Amino acid sequence: IIFVVYCYKNTNKCFWAIYFFIMSLPISKNNIMKYITINIGHIGINMMQICIGIIFIVIVLKNYNKKRIIINTTIGIEFLILCMLYLLYLVIGIKNNGSKAISDLDMYIFHCLLFYCTYKIVDDKDDIYKLLNITFYALTVSCSLSLVMLITNKLSFWGISYDGGRYGGNFITMLI
Repeated sequence: IIFVVYCYKNTNKCFWAIYFFIMSLPISKNNIMKYITINIGHIGINMMQICIGIIFIVIVLKNYNKKRIIINTTIGIEFLILCMLYLLYLVIGIKNNGSKAISDLDMYIFHCLLFYCTYKIVDDKDDIYKLLNITFYALTVSCSLSLVMLITNKLSFWGISYDGGRYGGNFITMLI
């Protein structure tokens, strides 16, 4: 509730903080996602998804940046086409008894919400530079965490797993 109120009052600050957090976590082939995920039955939702969902709702309620309508730009139209393709994938997946399509849905919705929030928040030249700088700093943190994970990969805390004996894993992608 405190985050919702703070987010409503300081939407930009909350968005940039969550964006930094999302970009800075190396989240594959390790336990990091397990530490920030809430499991309800067989469905798991992580804190990043919850925060972006809250920011999305706040942006919609505040009708943030009314002058930027997503359908008026080429990238907005491409985004809507991508959303329709995700929906088509879901329909085909459900029709073919694909439980993977339903489990992938949260990832696709998360990407769409993150793009929409970014589109509504970033609207001028200075914000584009801010986006690039925050992305760079967050990826530097991700790379540093990946290096620490690589050096201390024997610790069970990380829960690093490798595919088929292959050295590495997606958590090293940022390091490379």
